[in-house]
Amino acid sequence: MTNWICGYKVDRFYNAIFFIGGGYAQSQLKDDYNTALDDGEWNRELMGSFGLINRFRLCDAWSINLELRDNIVRNAFSNYSRNINLPASTEYGAANIFSATAGLTYRFKNRNFNAYEPIDKAAYDNRISSLEKDLQDTKDQNEEYKKQVEKYKKALDEETKAKNDALAKAAKNNDKTADTDVSLSIFFPLGSSEVSESNKVNIKYIADIIKTTNKKFTVTGYADKETGTEDFNLKLSQSRAEAVRDAIVAEGVDANMITVDYKGCSVQPFEKAFLNRVAIITK
Repeated sequence: MTNWICGYKVDRFYNAIFFIGGGYAQSQLKDDYNTALDDGEWNRELMGSFGLINRFRLCDAWSINLELRDNIVRNAFSNYSRNINLPASTEYGAANIFSATAGLTYRFKNRNFNAYEPIDKAAYDNRISSLEKDLQDTKDQNEEYKKQVEKYKKALDEETKAKNDALAKAAKNNDKTADTDVSLSIFFPLGSSEVSESNKVNIKYIADIIKTTNKKFTVTGYADKETGTEDFNLKLSQSRAEAVRDAIVAEGVDANMITVDYKGCSVQPFEKAFLNRVAIITK
């Protein structure tokens, strides 16, 4: 009780310990002259008890204990003779058996107890708040990422549509007659000069026109000015133009029929940056 009210203290002089409980008791019945009956009759029943232990600390090893206890039983539990007829109210009334016990407690070595250190609730709450804030920030970032993904997806759809439109226009203008102007745009991913499989189909059309008309064509490479340095973009545009020329030659066209030119990012043939990652074939 004292530790609960006043806090734990290992060297406190006095500690009060309240208790309550129950037990099983028996008592030998006696006659009117307080003599045990010959047949050894016993009275047995349950009883309740409560009390107080007073502990007085003398040193680390020794303590004095004083226990005050009250055992509660029925009146009939007392040593009444079975020949005496008690009123029911008396037989079933409560009787108290008081006791006082004194004793010593000895603690062996390593008896010191490490007191429980309570958690700093403020620090705990602050940590929880910090984690909740981090969680909310993560959710906000995820929402922002979703918006960016949608934005990039939309831009990619626009880029794909523009490329398809350009290819459709080039295919529409494809004519194997000598007097028809032919122009075809071959688009590339960012930083790449590799001709895709889909573009090789269109290059085959150009190769057939060159072989049919026996006219020379020019392949001009470009790079968008929004990414990369001028020197890098110049080399990249050259690589794109040469890659398209090599793809045309691979279709059976004489290399002398194709002139390679490259502009880097100094010239932007289209308004949108991603469309300027291109090599344009013209007659």
